[in-house]
Amino acid sequence: MSQQQQPQLASKERSLFTQLVKQYESKQYKKGLKAADQILRKNPTHGDTQAMKALIFNAQGNSDEAFAMCKVALKNAMKSHVCWHVYGLLWKNIKNYEEAIKAYKFALRIEPESQQILRDLALLQMQVRDYQSYIQSRRAILQMRSTVRQNNSASRQNWTALAVAQHLAGDLYDAERTLTTFEETLRSTPSKSDNEHYESVLYKNSIIAETRETERALDHLEAVYKNLLDRTAAMELRAQYLLQLDRREEAEKAYRALLDRNAEYRAYYDGLRQAMGIEKSDVESLKSLYDEYAKKNPRGDTARRVPLDFLQGEEFRTAADHYLQHMLHKGVPSTFANIKALYSDSAKRETIQNLAESYLNNTHAPLMNGASEKKVDGEEKVESQNSQFDVSVLYFLAQHYNYHLSRDLARSMEVIDRAIEARPEDVNFHMTKARIWKHRGNLRKASETMEKARSFDERDRYINSKAAKYQLRNNENAAACENMGKFTKKDTVGGPIGDLIDMQCMWYITEDGEAYLRQGKLGLALKRLTSVNDIFEIWQEDQYDFHSFSMRKGMIRAYVDMIRWEDHLREHPFFSRAAISAVKIYISLFDNPGLKDESALNGMNGSLEGMNSSERKKAQKKARKAQEKQEQAQAEKLDAKKTASVGPDGEPKKEDKDPKGAKLLATTEPLVDAMKFLTPLLEFSPKNREVQQAGFEVFIRRRKYLMALRCLLAARSIDPSHPLNHEQSIRLRHTLKSQSEPLPPKISEILDAEFLPLVTPGADLLKVNSDYLATHNESAAHVQASLRVRQLLDPKSADENQKDIIRTLALPSVSLGDAISGLDLLKDWKAPARLERFGRKAAGFFPGPMAEKSHAEAEEVAKDGLPAPQPKPAGNPVFRMMGLPNLRFKLPSRNWLIFLSVTGSFTTAVLYDRYYKRRAQQRWCNLVCHIAQESLPTTQMPRRITIFLSAPPGDSLRAAREHFHEYVKPVLVAGAMDWDVIEGRREGDVRAGLAEKIRKRRRRDGEKPVKATEGEDSEEKEDLVQQLRDTVGIKDSEGVQGDLVLGRHTWKEYVRGLHEGWLGPLDPPPDPTKEATPPHDTPPSSTEQAPPADSASPTSSETEATGAGVRTPDSKDAADQSEPPKEEKKEEKPKQPVQKPPYIPTSAYPSVQLASSTPELLPPSAVLPFPHLLGFLNTPIRIYRFLNRRHLADDTGREVAALVLANHIRAWDAHTEFVSSANPDSPLGDRSTIVVPIQGRWEQDAVLEEEERDWHKSAWKKYKGEPERILRSQMVIEPRIGERMRRFALGDADREKAEKDDGRDPTAKGLWERIKEMAGWEEDTSVRGWEHGFVGSESE
Repeated sequence: MSQQQQPQLASKERSLFTQLVKQYESKQYKKGLKAADQILRKNPTHGDTQAMKALIFNAQGNSDEAFAMCKVALKNAMKSHVCWHVYGLLWKNIKNYEEAIKAYKFALRIEPESQQILRDLALLQMQVRDYQSYIQSRRAILQMRSTVRQNNSASRQNWTALAVAQHLAGDLYDAERTLTTFEETLRSTPSKSDNEHYESVLYKNSIIAETRETERALDHLEAVYKNLLDRTAAMELRAQYLLQLDRREEAEKAYRALLDRNAEYRAYYDGLRQAMGIEKSDVESLKSLYDEYAKKNPRGDTARRVPLDFLQGEEFRTAADHYLQHMLHKGVPSTFANIKALYSDSAKRETIQNLAESYLNNTHAPLMNGASEKKVDGEEKVESQNSQFDVSVLYFLAQHYNYHLSRDLARSMEVIDRAIEARPEDVNFHMTKARIWKHRGNLRKASETMEKARSFDERDRYINSKAAKYQLRNNENAAACENMGKFTKKDTVGGPIGDLIDMQCMWYITEDGEAYLRQGKLGLALKRLTSVNDIFEIWQEDQYDFHSFSMRKGMIRAYVDMIRWEDHLREHPFFSRAAISAVKIYISLFDNPGLKDESALNGMNGSLEGMNSSERKKAQKKARKAQEKQEQAQAEKLDAKKTASVGPDGEPKKEDKDPKGAKLLATTEPLVDAMKFLTPLLEFSPKNREVQQAGFEVFIRRRKYLMALRCLLAARSIDPSHPLNHEQSIRLRHTLKSQSEPLPPKISEILDAEFLPLVTPGADLLKVNSDYLATHNESAAHVQASLRVRQLLDPKSADENQKDIIRTLALPSVSLGDAISGLDLLKDWKAPARLERFGRKAAGFFPGPMAEKSHAEAEEVAKDGLPAPQPKPAGNPVFRMMGLPNLRFKLPSRNWLIFLSVTGSFTTAVLYDRYYKRRAQQRWCNLVCHIAQESLPTTQMPRRITIFLSAPPGDSLRAAREHFHEYVKPVLVAGAMDWDVIEGRREGDVRAGLAEKIRKRRRRDGEKPVKATEGEDSEEKEDLVQQLRDTVGIKDSEGVQGDLVLGRHTWKEYVRGLHEGWLGPLDPPPDPTKEATPPHDTPPSSTEQAPPADSASPTSSETEATGAGVRTPDSKDAADQSEPPKEEKKEEKPKQPVQKPPYIPTSAYPSVQLASSTPELLPPSAVLPFPHLLGFLNTPIRIYRFLNRRHLADDTGREVAALVLANHIRAWDAHTEFVSSANPDSPLGDRSTIVVPIQGRWEQDAVLEEEERDWHKSAWKKYKGEPERILRSQMVIEPRIGERMRRFALGDADREKAEKDDGRDPTAKGLWERIKEMAGWEEDTSVRGWEHGFVGSESE
């Protein structure tokens, strides 16, 4: 009947079968078994019922009976998809996913339309990472569900699951196409609160970004940006995309917006730094950036802490002093933890130590506001307030001297004792003292001190956990378990340990296992370490539920991150630590199987060493009887508590049938069990030296010599100087030599070839070891390794080896760890006399820890209990009687008062300056605003000027643009001015742009060049535009045009450009460099890229015309990258145009003839101040200027108003005496304050000369092979040009009119009026009925 159909059920049995399914789903297993038995009485071969009965058996924990029953069901109903589905569920329950997938696929052959089977198959395929099959299953589910009408949520799950499958399989474009198709099928626009939809949109955007099409990803993000609910993630993605696209100005704004949201996230600062083009070596710019945000966020820590990473020398000392005093005055306990990362730099470590010592000795310089810290509201502060800083310094120094890079344990103990004397009940101080005892090697003292710290705050989980950890380090497992039991469930099976395992508290389980390992209780140690491995297995299995849960909840990005994290789960340090310890235990069991019995004897203070065979048998028999008696007593206790061990769902809790790990310890194949831990270690932690060395020990015992050699080579590549590498190399060569049977020729050939660099096949191993010992005779660890090798090669040298072990204590570099290792080595060699002598001698070097190790057992027996916790001080008795807490009403603390005073004063100064700056600008706008009211004929163009902007030295063009928009543009707009802009992103752009503009004018006036130039086409276009204007009758403005130059650096280029344009030839130099790349030593004058030379010409729009082009980065299509390269000729990259060189040198000015078309008077110019100061040391000056911007606005507005009015124009003076405070002729650009009297200078040469003192040092630095630098050179003025130059000036009448104007806007509304207008509180001015004399009250 195995190939026949199963019998059909009657109506009564069908209803019973339906109840059976419901009872299984509701976990009513007893009722379900009763219903199944009723069906099987009448239909004993009904396979589906037998399969459901097997499911119930499996749910009750009887997997063997479940498999037997399911096989019977398959025999009776081979063609039943229910039986095959159940069979797959049983395999899945025991984690055999391959067999479960086979069963599911067989079930689908029988019932291909079953959605449940298909969904279970898809989840298992995802669990085993079979992405291609997962795609097929998800596509089948989607096609199957497409015939059923679903809501958007259910449909989205299936579409998204398919997209995730394609994404993880690497089909990024298919995944994007799937999500796009689903969005097109939506019948209505999702609501703004539809989190699942917008999470899917963000996931789609991340897929587009992974295709490396950043531009498209940015466009997609900006299209959906306003509706996204995860605004922080969207802002981060946008900033990242802009930075990748090299759109630095927008990226800078994006990162600044992120920092406004969270100024403590360090990655935002890194992104902002890259967006601003600041190199890590540019310390001044970095410091100014972090200072800016430190001022914005005075309570933040990151903006003050990060500069300590890159500052050096005196700057670091100043910043560290400010940071430490700030934190220590506040009493922040984590101050040392914040700065200990700086200790890798010895200079910084020494600086911090000197600062802290000066605080302790009161020889330090207080903070700038330190004088105000002594008084609060005019009264002297109490001594306890002043002592807070001193106690914080003591605590900091104790941690400093306890740190491994600056360790001085005696000094650390002295300082922490002073701190505890000042505050006897401070938990942090006692914890630090416990750490000091630990580093001194006295684990008992460390445990006692940490337990005392715990007694001060028994409700603190952290200090409770630290006390338990220190007790475990001192092998006090019972006391540690008791402490941890104070915060665990009381009714958990297995007590506190059972609850800690359920809660997956891996740190405690690992420490507990290592403590048992040190005590020789290998069974308990293996039990704990295996529990850690089980936790990782649970993590691996738990992801199965998230394959469907994440799709249902729409958490797609988090789900993908979880999948990728699970793929590297075993890289976790907790797993590596526990697995390595477990492998060492199994290696010990393989080397000495008798350790199983010794582990059982540990509880009886017994040992098998020194016993004969009969005594050994008696001891083992006694230990087994005692263990059986203990297990029987424990089983009776568990039986008594079995009724109480019931979970919240009514099911009995699982009990551990091997709490002592006896079954784990009784393994007959320890190396096979070790491979269960070692295999994932070698796969996921190949860069861990301990893993490779443990792998060597396992493989050499399994006689897998190639694998052992592989691990040895890997360990050598990680740490070539580790002493264990030498020992293992000699052992491997010695093992290969002592083989009874020769190895296969191929294996021997490979071993000799790979082993040749380590130890040659015919080498004398004793000589190799002796040479190694002679080379490393100053290191105790290396000496011990070589002695172990000598003991292996020459057992007769045991006596000499033991003496040499004792001699290692006299080495200057010996440490406590080396002494303990030597003690263990003598114990392994079974040399009791030398062991005692070594212990006495080691106690002289390390009195505390070695004496503690020698007398540990005696002191453990004498120890009665834990110190009693001290009672806490009671509160106010009056408040306690009234049932009130101990309330304290007080003024804000000193720190708050200082903070409010400083921030309030600074804010007031900023607001004051901003108010009068606005009034100053309004005064000059009022002076020129009448021009905007004048009517302009339709056939006349408005007055147009030319504006010259260039990047200041050491900064980008953005600074000049912002200065123009803030100070210049308001007055120009008020006067209805039009303008062209010539911008320069690098030095020389303004000069080239102005000179080219003049040359075009000369060509239009009739001068002919010898050769045709590249700009003739553009000139013809400009001439055509002018002809069209003349035809229509549009005329240019008849007023004065004029030029506006921003800053001294731009003025020098402007003057050079005037001379080059009117004195130079129309033809370029005879040998122009058409294709050139910038030299390697290009001065870092700007963070922007170099523009094309032709782009420096003026344009007719303020926003479109710039003096520099933008170089587009080379990009490739992601689809082209995935295809194999074809043998085609590669297209050459477009060559970057370079800046046109000067047409004439300054030395040739007097010898050339002036152009025939040169006007008698050149257009007048206005030179505006542009103070721009960089550098951290200039911070006080910059702050002063920031708070006095009103004066700059007044001076700038005066010059701009003179240009707009154009009522008074004068010539530049040529006979004026000036004084220079800079030395531009210095070869190193020395800008020190050198006063040089200069007579007979042109006024053009001296204007704004004081700005040169503020220029960045890059403007003065010389680079090898660079051309002439305009900024560093002196200004050369040819009299024929200088006499024709003019400047705008403000007339007396206009000046008097401006002085009478107070700068107030008569139409502006006050703050209260604006608030009423925004809130809709305007008064109703309409006349009410009662005001006309109608009867009734106002309310009627």
